[in-house]
Amino acid sequence: MKNAGIIAAGWGERLGQKVPKALTRVGGKALIDYTLDGFEAAGIQRVTCIVNEAARAVPEHVARSGRKLAMDWIIQTTPSSMHSFLIVLERLARQGESSYLMTTVDSVCPPSAYRDFLAESDLFENADVSLGLTTFVDDEKPLRVAMRGEEGTGIMPAHVKVNPAAFEIIAMTSKGFISEFVTAGFYRASPRILKEKEKVLAGKFTALRQYLGYLLKYGYRFYGVPLPAVVDVDRPQDIRVAERFLEKTKCF
Repeated sequence: MKNAGIIAAGWGERLGQKVPKALTRVGGKALIDYTLDGFEAAGIQRVTCIVNEAARAVPEHVARSGRKLAMDWIIQTTPSSMHSFLIVLERLARQGESSYLMTTVDSVCPPSAYRDFLAESDLFENADVSLGLTTFVDDEKPLRVAMRGEEGTGIMPAHVKVNPAAFEIIAMTSKGFISEFVTAGFYRASPRILKEKEKVLAGKFTALRQYLGYLLKYGYRFYGVPLPAVVDVDRPQDIRVAERFLEKTKCF
């Protein structure tokens, strides 16, 4: 896989700042730099990134960084994360690969998580969508995920390679059941899911999780890849959590 996408169209109003969310400083670095570090670690060569029309400072920041990644910018204000996701996936689909790594811009984790996510998701031969999962829960409304587990027991194997089928996702919800795994802002998506674009737009969905839930309900195959701790930076206190995480793990 050589192409990947970033959803960075949000401003991050809950952070109470005057800069685009992608430029939020965590441990002295902008959030988008953590994402691009991860993409480079995973061997990605070309990145499609969507930012809103008030966030032109983001492409300027990346251009000054001197990275070798080829950047394809979409500058468009969108009504929801779902719309941003669809726009980026449509652009990526022109590259002709069977699936694409996509992430949100607000995740802080070791760069190796990106490489590991791709390697593990390679084991799901019939996946329409693979999701990165974490057991680190620090969100007001986490999207919880239940996986199939070992046949007859429901117990999860220690590693995906032991039994990839056990990691098929059978339920996703922000309420209704408790699961140790929540989504972590990592997606590997096949362009096949774009077949449902017009239906979900007509349904006036307002969030990416609604789109994903629709796909799961109507028979698309989802799998989960457990990752190490991933800190989702949405609130001022999340910045402090992420900085403590970076100091503890020394992963950058």
